[in-house]
Amino acid sequence: MKKNGFTLIELLVVVAIIALLLSILLPGLRAAKLQAQLTIDLTNLGGLSKAWMIYTQDNDDEIVGGNAPGNASGTPGTWTREPYFCWVDYPISKANPAQYAGSNFDTAEEILGIQNGLLFPYVSNPDTFHCPADKRFLKPPTRSGATALNGGYRSYSIPGGLRAGSWDAAKKRYAATGSNWQYIAYTQYSQIKSPGNKFLFVEENDGRGLNAGAWEQDMRLTRQPSSAWRWVDAPAVWHFDRSSFGFADGHAEKHKWADPTLIPAADQGQQYIPVDLRGVDDFAFVLRSFPYQGLP
Repeated sequence: MKKNGFTLIELLVVVAIIALLLSILLPGLRAAKLQAQLTIDLTNLGGLSKAWMIYTQDNDDEIVGGNAPGNASGTPGTWTREPYFCWVDYPISKANPAQYAGSNFDTAEEILGIQNGLLFPYVSNPDTFHCPADKRFLKPPTRSGATALNGGYRSYSIPGGLRAGSWDAAKKRYAATGSNWQYIAYTQYSQIKSPGNKFLFVEENDGRGLNAGAWEQDMRLTRQPSSAWRWVDAPAVWHFDRSSFGFADGHAEKHKWADPTLIPAADQGQQYIPVDLRGVDDFAFVLRSFPYQGLP
């Protein structure tokens, strides 16, 4: 009696065909997933940029404070290293909402800090502050000095030139955060010339986990030769070799990086990265688009 079934050779051929089809389809599916994440990312940044603009309309042209608290000093809603409240707050304790969370906060506590910021009422969805390609919040806590931070849910930062530095009362201007250089920051929307060319939000992979402070660059380098250029804070590169930006006219766009040293360093959350001459156009784009009024 003859039995129906596959021979071993036939079975191996079928397995080989399936493996071949998977090898063809999987890269395409991965690329489609990343493209979908980039689309959501651009939508988020467009929404945040429009919310930022509406805030200025509701506050007599004053822009929201761009510094994100990097430590649990004071009490929620009052952390102000400058004389204006911040667009997002430091993570807030779930157990006691009247206190900041400790250094080992979780995603829920980071979201509470986002909801306590001045920009949240104009957005009302914490997912808008998160790029779906940003998976840092799934990783174990990182360490910055003696402080362990989970972090990583909020994917975006505001540049230092948008009322994001510490306030220098004597000189009556905003100083670049954590540095010895200073520039004159914008404080009102009407001060921004060519808003379509100045970005408000940038994806950041802060090596400390939490995107603390502001996204900084040494704008004195505009007066230096390109051989002296360096990245102070690197952009995040969660979309192959691209990053997304939200601009002061409400639109969002992606930028493809050419600097071969920037991408691996940014992936590690590094700072103070020398600019490779092959990436001069990348840094020139940032120098043109970084929002600030000028240098003293």
